[in-house]
Amino acid sequence: MRCCHPPGCGLRQSARWRWPFPEDIETLPDLLSKVAKVHERRLHVLRFLAGEAGLVEPSWIFAQTGANNGDLKMLSEAGLITLRQAEVMRDPLKMPFTSPKKPPN
Repeated sequence: MRCCHPPGCGLRQSARWRWPFPEDIETLPDLLSKVAKVHERRLHVLRFLAGEAGLVEPSWIFAQTGANNGDLKMLSEAGLITLRQAEVMRDPLKMPFTSPKKPPN
Protein backbone atom coordinates (compact mmCIF):
# COMPACT_ATOMS: atom_id res chain seq x y z
CA MET A 1 0.00 0.00 0.00
CA ARG A 2 1.40 3.39 -0.99
CA CYS A 3 1.55 6.28 1.42
CA CYS A 4 -0.49 9.30 0.37
CA HIS A 5 1.61 11.71 2.43
CA PRO A 6 4.62 13.67 1.13
CA PRO A 7 8.07 12.11 1.56
CA GLY A 8 9.61 12.45 5.00
CA CYS A 9 6.41 12.14 7.00
CA GLY A 10 5.02 9.25 8.97
CA LEU A 11 3.70 8.08 12.31
CA ARG A 12 5.86 8.27 15.42
CA GLN A 13 4.92 6.22 18.45
CA SER A 14 5.80 7.15 22.03
CA ALA A 15 5.12 5.76 25.50
CA ARG A 16 4.63 7.25 28.95
CA TRP A 17 4.38 5.92 32.50
CA ARG A 18 0.77 6.12 33.61
CA TRP A 19 0.72 5.68 37.38
CA PRO A 20 1.37 8.69 39.62
CA PHE A 21 3.83 7.00 42.03
CA PRO A 22 6.90 5.11 40.78
CA GLU A 23 7.26 3.30 44.13
CA ASP A 24 4.04 1.40 43.26
CA ILE A 25 5.98 -0.57 40.64
CA GLU A 26 7.43 -2.94 43.22
CA THR A 27 4.01 -3.64 44.74
CA LEU A 28 2.13 -4.62 41.58
CA PRO A 29 -0.47 -7.18 42.68
CA ASP A 30 -0.40 -9.28 39.49
CA LEU A 31 2.40 -10.92 37.59
CA LEU A 32 3.23 -9.23 34.32
CA SER A 33 4.03 -12.63 32.82
CA LYS A 34 4.13 -16.28 33.87
CA VAL A 35 7.73 -16.38 32.63
CA ALA A 36 10.04 -14.86 35.26
CA LYS A 37 12.45 -13.39 32.69
CA VAL A 38 9.62 -11.64 30.80
CA HIS A 39 8.08 -10.39 34.07
CA GLU A 40 11.42 -8.87 35.11
CA ARG A 41 11.92 -7.27 31.66
CA ARG A 42 8.49 -5.63 31.86
CA LEU A 43 9.22 -4.39 35.37
CA HIS A 44 12.42 -2.90 33.97
CA VAL A 45 10.35 -1.02 31.36
CA LEU A 46 8.10 0.39 34.09
CA ARG A 47 11.09 1.45 36.21
CA PHE A 48 12.71 3.10 33.20
CA LEU A 49 9.55 5.01 32.20
CA ALA A 50 8.92 6.08 35.80
CA GLY A 51 12.31 7.83 35.72
CA GLU A 52 11.57 9.71 32.49
CA ALA A 53 9.83 13.09 32.57
CA GLY A 54 7.84 12.86 29.34
CA LEU A 55 7.09 10.74 26.33
CA VAL A 56 9.75 8.24 25.25
CA GLU A 57 10.11 6.68 21.80
CA PRO A 58 9.87 2.88 21.78
CA SER A 59 13.27 2.50 20.10
CA TRP A 60 14.85 4.19 23.13
CA ILE A 61 12.86 1.96 25.53
CA PHE A 62 13.98 -1.13 23.60
CA ALA A 63 17.62 -0.02 23.69
CA GLN A 64 17.58 0.76 27.41
CA THR A 65 15.56 -2.21 28.68
CA GLY A 66 15.78 -5.04 26.15
CA ALA A 67 11.98 -4.97 25.80
CA ASN A 68 10.06 -5.54 22.60
CA ASN A 69 6.83 -4.28 21.04
CA GLY A 70 4.84 -7.11 22.65
CA ASP A 71 5.96 -5.94 26.10
CA LEU A 72 4.78 -2.38 25.42
CA LYS A 73 1.47 -3.64 24.01
CA MET A 74 0.83 -5.82 27.09
CA LEU A 75 1.72 -2.99 29.50
CA SER A 76 -0.58 -0.65 27.60
CA GLU A 77 -3.46 -3.13 27.63
CA ALA A 78 -2.94 -3.58 31.40
CA GLY A 79 -3.28 0.20 31.81
CA LEU A 80 0.26 0.63 33.16
CA ILE A 81 1.60 2.78 30.32
CA THR A 82 0.09 4.99 27.65
CA LEU A 83 1.08 4.47 24.02
CA ARG A 84 0.51 7.33 21.59
CA GLN A 85 0.94 7.76 17.88
CA ALA A 86 1.43 11.15 16.32
CA GLU A 87 1.80 12.08 12.68
CA VAL A 88 5.14 13.66 11.92
CA MET A 89 5.34 16.02 8.97
CA ARG A 90 8.74 17.08 7.71
CA ASP A 91 9.52 19.75 5.19
CA PRO A 92 11.02 17.95 2.17
CA LEU A 93 12.82 21.15 1.16
CA LYS A 94 14.77 21.11 4.43
CA MET A 95 15.90 17.52 3.96
CA PRO A 96 19.60 17.12 3.20
CA PHE A 97 20.33 17.23 -0.50
CA THR A 98 23.54 16.06 -2.09
CA SER A 99 24.34 16.98 -5.62
CA PRO A 100 26.12 14.44 -7.81
CA LYS A 101 29.86 14.92 -8.25
CA LYS A 102 29.52 14.47 -11.99
CA PRO A 103 26.60 15.80 -14.00
CA PRO A 104 24.60 13.09 -15.79
CA ASN A 105 25.40 12.54 -19.48
